[in-house]
Amino acid sequence: MTADRRSHLRSKIKNTVCILSCGIIILTGSIWLPAYTSVSEALSVASDRLTSIHIEAVYHPDEHTLEAEQTVMFINSFGTDVQELIFRTYANAFRQEETSPAAMDAIFASCYPNGFSQGGILLGDTLVDGHRVEAVYTDEAGTLLAIPLPSPLACDESVTILLSYRIILPECRYRFGYTESAAVFGNAFPIPALFEDGVFRCDEYYPIGDPFVSECADYYVSVTVPEGFTAMGSGIPVRDGNTYTFVSHAIRDFMLVLSDRYVQKQSHIGGVTVVSYALSDAQAQKALDFSLCAMRVFNTLAGPFAYPSMTIVQTDFPFSGMEYPQCVLISRNLYHGRDNDLEWTCVHETAHQWFYAAVGSDQFNDPWQDEALCEYMVYEYIRGCYGDRARDDAIYKRAELAMRVTIPRGITPGSPVTYFDNFTDYTLVVYNRGSALFVALEEMLGRDVVYKFIRAYYQAYTYRLASRQDFESLLYQIAGYDLSALLTDYLDTIILN
Repeated sequence: MTADRRSHLRSKIKNTVCILSCGIIILTGSIWLPAYTSVSEALSVASDRLTSIHIEAVYHPDEHTLEAEQTVMFINSFGTDVQELIFRTYANAFRQEETSPAAMDAIFASCYPNGFSQGGILLGDTLVDGHRVEAVYTDEAGTLLAIPLPSPLACDESVTILLSYRIILPECRYRFGYTESAAVFGNAFPIPALFEDGVFRCDEYYPIGDPFVSECADYYVSVTVPEGFTAMGSGIPVRDGNTYTFVSHAIRDFMLVLSDRYVQKQSHIGGVTVVSYALSDAQAQKALDFSLCAMRVFNTLAGPFAYPSMTIVQTDFPFSGMEYPQCVLISRNLYHGRDNDLEWTCVHETAHQWFYAAVGSDQFNDPWQDEALCEYMVYEYIRGCYGDRARDDAIYKRAELAMRVTIPRGITPGSPVTYFDNFTDYTLVVYNRGSALFVALEEMLGRDVVYKFIRAYYQAYTYRLASRQDFESLLYQIAGYDLSALLTDYLDTIILN
């Protein structure tokens, strides 16, 4: 990226931040792009003293590459000095068939219909406070980038990291890759690794589940695309010519989708802008309607939506859906199938905006903590929209029948993702059996108490990471007595059918 281009893009980001602060509504061509007047008070408080990540990028569709310069103003909130920083560079897992999460036998043909295709990050210069350093990958897959610091970084001190790189998209129908419909940059941008118990987490990019755990940061992302392309992702961008600029506060990662084929439908609910992108107006509207209905239910069940916007994007992702902060991916296949499959997926992924995006948890070691809770929220959506009988039927088909199925010994709803070797068992055990825990809590405590707990959990841990111990302690506080034995029974006990 040339110096002129860097300067030009920096000025665009600065101008956009000013525009967003003033609350100007921008009309560009046929796309209405509202700039929200201000973040909520809670979001503003959460954003204070967060690490900020600025990305300036240019997309080259003929090469399927994104040329980027990323500046990270990192604040040490670890409570201890560190001599180096570790960044997660998940995209590099796609450099080799052996490490690609999309290349496991069960899904290879769906993800790589034309055979394996390489992708990843081609790293250029790395600067720390303006001084060039030698960053090195510390794992075989290249998903752990160690950046040495000239001197120890003390608690509450900050440092500025500059990364220049090129993202190379594989031809892959997955979180990360390009198809004829869109370029999808899921978990593509380098982010600081989670620091826990005195060390950086170095979990592998496991092919089952969502093996990502990260703290919130503020993102300022500017993407320049060719004429006719639209940028979609975590937030509502402001458009200036062919440059789209996103300003997204207190999010765990940044999702970006680029396409020259999509149309959009949008609406508003409770001050939140909701936009749906798909290949046709009817498809975009259908997903939008389901997600809006879900948001109405969840605003009451858990609490007000934590961000100013949500974006729904149809992609060639071969599975049902995938959540990111302020953005969900929905499989193109579902738009042509039964409406209830599309509805269930839109609702589940929308629920993740409350639990995963706002309230974070350890998706690697405790995937039940967001997945099972989101399944329970789907049951509540069904009750709110279709009545108690429909809800009871959904619980029977999803939770109760799952409790009767024989599963491999050694896996439970409380197992880490690495305990699972196929998607069928993972869904059956973590989602379906896991949701039975919340049904049992409701039968024991009553629906009102469970609702009270969900609201308290959401209020206490929005923009934070909640551990299983945090979950259990708050449940004890709300219920009035210790329920750890019940959680152990449902989450950790191996059931032999």
